[in-house]
Amino acid sequence: MSAYRAFRRPLAPILRTPGPVPRCLPRPRYPPTQATAAAARRLFSHGPRRPWLHNDAHDRLRSARPIFTADNVRRTVRSPRTHTVVVVAVLAAAGFYFSNLQTVPVSGRRRFNCFADETVAELSAQQVRQIELEVERQGGRFLPEWDPRTRLVKRVMARLIPVSGGGVLPRDEHDGAGPQHDTWWGGGQEGDGDKSGGSSGSSSSSSSSSSSKVDWEIRVIDDPNTMNAFVLPGGKVFVHSGILRATRTEAGLAAVLGHEIAHNMASHVGERMSGSIGINILLYSFYALSYAIPGGIILIHSLGGGLLDMMFSMPMSRMQESEADYIGLMLMAEACYDPREAVGFWQRMEAAARSQGEEVPELMSTHPSNQHRIEKIQSWLPQALEKFQTSDCQGTSAFADAFRRALERGTQFQTIYM
Repeated sequence: MSAYRAFRRPLAPILRTPGPVPRCLPRPRYPPTQATAAAARRLFSHGPRRPWLHNDAHDRLRSARPIFTADNVRRTVRSPRTHTVVVVAVLAAAGFYFSNLQTVPVSGRRRFNCFADETVAELSAQQVRQIELEVERQGGRFLPEWDPRTRLVKRVMARLIPVSGGGVLPRDEHDGAGPQHDTWWGGGQEGDGDKSGGSSGSSSSSSSSSSSKVDWEIRVIDDPNTMNAFVLPGGKVFVHSGILRATRTEAGLAAVLGHEIAHNMASHVGERMSGSIGINILLYSFYALSYAIPGGIILIHSLGGGLLDMMFSMPMSRMQESEADYIGLMLMAEACYDPREAVGFWQRMEAAARSQGEEVPELMSTHPSNQHRIEKIQSWLPQALEKFQTSDCQGTSAFADAFRRALERGTQFQTIYM
């Protein structure tokens, strides 16, 4: 009995059964939100979303809103504020354009040029260094000063530069041959720039004053396979020796160098740089408007640049080349070189282009065709011959040229003047 009682003794407090569980308070009832609704629909196996794992650039690009839409463009075009901005911009552009109009020497053509010759020369200084490095990289060389070809080029330049209003070559740049002419087109020499009074409206005076300070430097590249010559702004002359095969005579070389001097004299590089401003504005305007047209950006990107080149850049370049032909023809006639040699030079260039198959349609080229050049020069010959006959060509240089031609032909020297 005692054992039974011992078994029936109450349990220790630690093993005593807990009392009744208190009743839980009711959950607050909030209106369901988008996040809680999405969590309720989510399966139990899915964990919570982690937004930093879905921050993908491609997803953001696909969900991005376009910057320009058709509605935005139409709203902008119809806005009175836009009309005011356009009117002010057009008036400012017109004022800037007319304030930078100039007259090209000799030809008298009116053109837009907002770059000073000094600025263009500074920008071209780096290009001169690039040409020198390119010649060295290709294993070429510049002919020394004592080379007959270098002396020939410098002798012709010594007669062309004074009549172009570009002063004279330094004494170490030529052998002293050649007459010292005044310019016939009103540019004058270094003293004439002061007489103009510094008027910005006359481009002849401004061109002569800048060209009279040109630091001429003549370099002949030993490259018999290239028939080319060019003058960079600032008076840096580069002549490939291969061009001498086509010129044959001093007068033929004068036709080439007179053409290149004319580019520098007329500031054609600055004119092209000025024209590129308007072309770029027009191109970027097309880019902005193309966003409102489906597929317009692709069309403008593929065709816009080429069309603008064919419509503006290439015609301007061909016009400048023809103008340089005219100015160069008058320069060589004033320097006592027979202008008829220019026709023979371009005929030889035409034959060389045909033999090498390098003919390019004029519409797709930056230069006029050789045949077109020949026709133009022939139409200018009467004026050039008149200038040649009225120029002061009776001096020592003309006698020396006649004597040199006689020696080359191996015939007895005869007086060529009446």
